[in-house]
Amino acid sequence: QLFRRNVSDELLKEILQNPRVHTWKGYKKRPRIEGYPYGHHTGDFEEGEYIDEEEDYRNRLLQYDREKDEIAVKERRVLQALKVIDDKRANEAANMKAKMDQRVEEFMQIQREEEEAKLRERRKKEEAEYRARCTCNVCDRVFVNEHAKNQHYQASHVFTCDYCGKKFMSRNSLNQHQNSLDHY
Repeated sequence: QLFRRNVSDELLKEILQNPRVHTWKGYKKRPRIEGYPYGHHTGDFEEGEYIDEEEDYRNRLLQYDREKDEIAVKERRVLQALKVIDDKRANEAANMKAKMDQRVEEFMQIQREEEEAKLRERRKKEEAEYRARCTCNVCDRVFVNEHAKNQHYQASHVFTCDYCGKKFMSRNSLNQHQNSLDHY
């Protein structure tokens, strides 16, 4: 009441003696309605019922604080529930990553084993080809290289015609010679 404008000296003295004195200024009358959150609404006012506006605002503020605290509690509960869900999902993601890493390692191991098997097969094939190239066709002796095989062949396996004594480098050449000249 002290901060009201256009207050007369007499009214000011009365307010200073009793600060709660009703000046009929700054007050609004509102009907109280049962069940309405703040006990009033913006409707028609009834004669004779007056409500202190300051007290009404303070009560509203207290009610808002209580509601805010209730909302904060609910918000904390929701956040805690979300954290549990997020932790569970993070754990599932970590487990899935570990499984995927394990599967990738298994796949890589299988791939290495397949490559090693292919390499062994290729080496066996190359070894067989090498043996075929370096093996004497007459005596089946295996040599270090083709040159050594050819030297062996020329030195050890000279084919001589029994009839005329002519020497040939291969049995096929000797057979052709004998067939052409009828040396049997």
